[in-house]
Amino acid sequence: MHMKKERNKTSFEHIANLWDTKIGDTLAHKPLSNKSGSMKITVDAVLGMVGTIKRKRLYEIACGNGFLSRYVVERGAREMYASDASTQLIHLAQTQYPTKGISYSVRSATDFKGIPKNYFDAVVIHQGIFYIDDLDKLLRGVCGALKKGGVFVFTLIHPLYYVAQADIGELGNLKEALEKYDHYLKDRLVKVEKKWDVNGKGEDVAYWQYKRPLSSYVNACGKNGLFVSEIYEPATRIGKKGKIHRSGIPSSLIIKAVKM
Repeated sequence: MHMKKERNKTSFEHIANLWDTKIGDTLAHKPLSNKSGSMKITVDAVLGMVGTIKRKRLYEIACGNGFLSRYVVERGAREMYASDASTQLIHLAQTQYPTKGISYSVRSATDFKGIPKNYFDAVVIHQGIFYIDDLDKLLRGVCGALKKGGVFVFTLIHPLYYVAQADIGELGNLKEALEKYDHYLKDRLVKVEKKWDVNGKGEDVAYWQYKRPLSSYVNACGKNGLFVSEIYEPATRIGKKGKIHRSGIPSSLIIKAVKM
């Protein structure tokens, strides 16, 4: 479903520097650190769905500061395109980190002008598709950019996210979690207010996000030539205050769709 567009409302431009400080080059931390939490688990699942990275051409949409693109290039990608709507995040990606092998651009996720057609082995969006207004326009562009048999892999906040949060003590109780599902079936734009842990300091942030049921994503893929072939639901693992909190209830989803 296409919602009323508010240009760049969901961009992280206003919190780009804070986001970069929080994320940095998270995936370079080995073993899995508290800073990365479940991120490396989901990213490795994304790359697992892509398959062998060596010699492949990939495009990452909503790349932020480029941490995932760098991770992919380190694993031998032939070509890596990456874009984000935030000018500042792309600036940070290009000036604060290695850029070898990555072609960056500032563009909205639905802008495929100048992006090669029938070219990529994979297009990926890591925890960013819920910041994109027009799913149909996005997925038409993704399908056009992929070669036949190419894959689109994206990650989502799991529908059981709030239940997982209750399970690890992030919410008061299950009743509080269930109250957050009152509008689950309605596509809507909401303001998210959170406290980020940035270098041990709590930072209050606010940003906008599209809330959609899982069916909106799956149906939009099918409508635009992308066959959903695999879904992975990892157990929750979140780093906070120096500890790893675990739950058998998933808080994220990784979905793979193939251009037929």
